[in-house]
Amino acid sequence: MHETEPKTLLYSELLDNNEKTTEAIRSMTNDINRVKKKTQKLALKAAQIKRENDDRNEALKREKDTIIKHYHDLKKKMAKLRNQKEEHLGTLVTNSLHCMETLRSYQQLGERILKTAELCRKLETEKEKVLPFYQSDPDT
Repeated sequence: MHETEPKTLLYSELLDNNEKTTEAIRSMTNDINRVKKKTQKLALKAAQIKRENDDRNEALKREKDTIIKHYHDLKKKMAKLRNQKEEHLGTLVTNSLHCMETLRSYQQLGERILKTAELCRKLETEKEKVLPFYQSDPDT
């Protein structure tokens, strides 16, 4: 009895230690499983966020490319219109110069006609001055 009693006490202590260790292992296993589940959820969430961000980035790239293409199209159209307006302005200036030259020639012609009329006026007879538009028919 004396020999078995310490062994029995040792055995019961070992059983208590075994229970405590088993409970600690079970608790740690539960903690590990809980952390694994959190890790899996976070990994899934990270993958989902990555997909959403990739989709959003792709959509933004497409929109950027569309805007750049539209910008270049408008720039080409504006350059074309600018060239057309420059050509139109050149034509307008050329026509204006021709018109000014024609008007100057008309002015010179009119001045010559007036000078000639003044010279003729000096040479008119008294009858011509009074009746400038008489008929040369002797009956009238």
